[in-house]
Amino acid sequence: MIRFENVHKSFGPKKVLNGLSLSIQRGEIFFMLGRSGTGKSVSLKHLVGLLTPDSGKIWIDDTEISQFSENQFVPIRKKCGLVFQLPALVDSRSLYENLVLGIRHLDAVQKLARISATLKAVGLESLEKDLFERFPPSLSYGEQKRLALARTLLPDPEILLYDEPTTGLDPTTSLQIHDLIKKISKDFGKTSIVVSHDMRNALKIADRLAVLDAGRVVDLGTPEEIRRSPVAMTMAFMEDLQ
Repeated sequence: MIRFENVHKSFGPKKVLNGLSLSIQRGEIFFMLGRSGTGKSVSLKHLVGLLTPDSGKIWIDDTEISQFSENQFVPIRKKCGLVFQLPALVDSRSLYENLVLGIRHLDAVQKLARISATLKAVGLESLEKDLFERFPPSLSYGEQKRLALARTLLPDPEILLYDEPTTGLDPTTSLQIHDLIKKISKDFGKTSIVVSHDMRNALKIADRLAVLDAGRVVDLGTPEEIRRSPVAMTMAFMEDLQ
């Protein structure tokens, strides 16, 4: 469904992607792990047209998107929902105003019905009665993360892209967010690509994992295959779990 073929990307003299090649299947929970600067987040940005590869090809379904224009990316961006590292909520807007950003084409009744179902899906149904009165700063950081996920889900994208979704969260809340990623992916049939440093939780919920180093995949497999891997970078991650 999603395929990178020998993708290269540099920023000045710094090469970030160095022949990245991998495939992700429809409905899969796929984790991309690696140390900082190995190209994980840069890879996600290519899928929604925030970056363009210097060379190589990127496919979503049967469409090659590598050199798409802004206009050509419009339907692709509707297909993809990006959950940023930070919640990226608009503090001066109510919870309701934040949530409807991607569903402004619906009428008021449809908006409220979809918001109600989505808040329940992410465990925030208690906020429904206060949508118009409360603002993002009144929420805990974990709640803000969930609200940002709800906002991404509301337009019903086929593909969910998570860029370090548990940054800044305590271990318990981090586990809850990972469980939520799994639940949403399986219950709603979403393809989920998760950029992360969190090998422990990745091994619990991923269908497959890729380990990146120096802008390319150095290891790839199921959680069981990754646990048994002889690849030095993967072994280093596993040692951190001891």
